[in-house]
Amino acid sequence: MKIHGLLLVSSVIFLYCLVFPSASTSVGSCFSSSFSRAIGFVLRGFLLGEIEVSSVIDCKRRCVMSTNCLSLNVLTNSDGSIVCQLNSEKRENGAKEQFVQHGSGEYYGLKVKNLCENHKQTCGVDSTWFAFNQSYFKLVTTKVTQDEARKVCLEEKGDLASTSSEEEQTFLFKKFLDGNVHSGDSVWIGLNDIAEEGVFVWTDGSPNTYTRFFGNDPDNYQNNEHCGVIVKPGGYLRDMACDATFTFICETKYPSL
Repeated sequence: MKIHGLLLVSSVIFLYCLVFPSASTSVGSCFSSSFSRAIGFVLRGFLLGEIEVSSVIDCKRRCVMSTNCLSLNVLTNSDGSIVCQLNSEKRENGAKEQFVQHGSGEYYGLKVKNLCENHKQTCGVDSTWFAFNQSYFKLVTTKVTQDEARKVCLEEKGDLASTSSEEEQTFLFKKFLDGNVHSGDSVWIGLNDIAEEGVFVWTDGSPNTYTRFFGNDPDNYQNNEHCGVIVKPGGYLRDMACDATFTFICETKYPSL
């Protein structure tokens, strides 16, 4: 009887780790993924972002929805709240020196990832979104005007990307432009001064706390440059004519995925 009981418990744990409901609003969707686990350890040095979550499963979902998440740390605070940390690397890939003990931490390494829809009838292993801080970003390689680009992002339950720090602006450049022949040399983000010349705002309403422009930009060349792009090389910002056509970066939050 003890042996049968042990087998039953093991089966339940296996299924719990492999299949769990999606945060997506689409009916019948799920993630079918598995993780390794190490209690009392965390991985340091590869942090994509962290956020307070309601459960370990919520943290796993956030990792599975991101192309660049390979593992996660779960930290439980003294008040019972849970902090989810997404990592761009995992111990199983050789990152062992950064794998350290942590009294209130748990490490989960992503082993198998599947994104499933329609009661597991359609499954794939790829997501088009990349996690950073508390947002998800993706590059759309169709060249359109900034206004048309924003419409696409809004249809994705997001907006054109905004940045609030040098770290974030650098992330967008490194991830989507640097060495990417499909991005082109300029990529739309949500920055513009359409309402008032020289006063740049973000289309998603975020406060404009950081912008790193190229050279003498923004220069409003021929009084016709009111929309912002990230350019290569360098990952600087430039102002461009809003009716020019470029690829673009969308940004969304986890609950919208």
